[in-house]
Amino acid sequence: MSLILLGSPLGMYMNFFISQSSWSNIIMTLGVLLIIDYENLARFRFPSFSKMYITLIFYQIVCLFYYGFATFVSVKYLSFHLFSIALFIALLTTRFKESFSVEHINKIIWGISFICSLLFLFTLETGIFELQRADEDRILDPITMASMTVTNILSSIMMNPKKQWANYLMIGAVLLDLYCMIHTGKRTFLFISIIALIAYVWKYNLCRKVFTLRNAILTAILIAAFITIFIKNREVNQVFTSIIERFFDGIDDMRHGTTKSGDSAIARYIQMNDIKTYIFSQFSWLNFFIGAGYMRIPSDLPWIQCYFDMGIFGFYIFWKYVVIMPIITFFKVSRMNKDVLFASFICFPTIFQIFNAGTPYFYKNWTAAAFLIFVLVNIRNKNIQHKKLAKMQRVG
Repeated sequence: MSLILLGSPLGMYMNFFISQSSWSNIIMTLGVLLIIDYENLARFRFPSFSKMYITLIFYQIVCLFYYGFATFVSVKYLSFHLFSIALFIALLTTRFKESFSVEHINKIIWGISFICSLLFLFTLETGIFELQRADEDRILDPITMASMTVTNILSSIMMNPKKQWANYLMIGAVLLDLYCMIHTGKRTFLFISIIALIAYVWKYNLCRKVFTLRNAILTAILIAAFITIFIKNREVNQVFTSIIERFFDGIDDMRHGTTKSGDSAIARYIQMNDIKTYIFSQFSWLNFFIGAGYMRIPSDLPWIQCYFDMGIFGFYIFWKYVVIMPIITFFKVSRMNKDVLFASFICFPTIFQIFNAGTPYFYKNWTAAAFLIFVLVNIRNKNIQHKKLAKMQRVG
């Protein structure tokens, strides 16, 4: 599962530092193959069965049906749907075990993403990053690099190490990720990281814990490190300030069609206007229910694209599983249930990117949702088994 969640950025770094091949596809395909319990699959046993998986498989099949009638749509979207179906089936065949636990997955995610963050730092210090960013045929993509730093931040805050030196390492990793992320200039990922850190502090009520002597010292060290890295460093300070300004300007641009933040926001404003114009001028009563068809007007607005393409059904499935389910889970779950909490944190990037990046069909939307469902189903099954065992012991 770790290979699937990290496949794209890990493959990018391998393309640059090892050889330019289809590493991302290889890694993610390998991830699915490693998840499958072949004995269960051969016997048609599905220990992680859930109606939610069946619903998502049906949704992907409907997407394939819509895709079949589309014109001038990249074949990569076909691969997204086929990959998602394969992942759902793979997860159905397996369950929690020692080699496939959330704690084990998080440790692997942290190790791989931290190495990638160090590689990111290496490209910054050597000037490789700037050279790649100026190259139209670049291998190192700033968006993908920023996404990996977000993953490492989410993994770091949920590692919960027992030793103090490991806590310092996690804090150092978060600072490193923020430092690297700021150099990409990607506003959305910085916003996601800040929201995730605030959510973590709120969930664990960390503000009160600051006032113990040990935590006060740790907080002072953290503040000093933040000031040194992000305030005193003139270059980082300028980039950070620019990101904050462009973030708010970008929101204003998407609302009013101005160009204060650059071309990306105005592009989304135009896309939104095109979609609204098509809906009000071209939609028949049937289109309001079934949509206009697969990628009739391509956009970077998944939140509305899901309805525009596939009507009520597409809107309901996308919003329920990609957005609403992770948010409700995060607020309902106890902070002691670290497995579910980590799985809901993994969904944060897809939740906040639905307003300005990607499409409803992008595989990352569904891998994050699939992982959360897997954790929820297995926690439920585990609780049911414990209740049965307790009942048998009382009867005995």
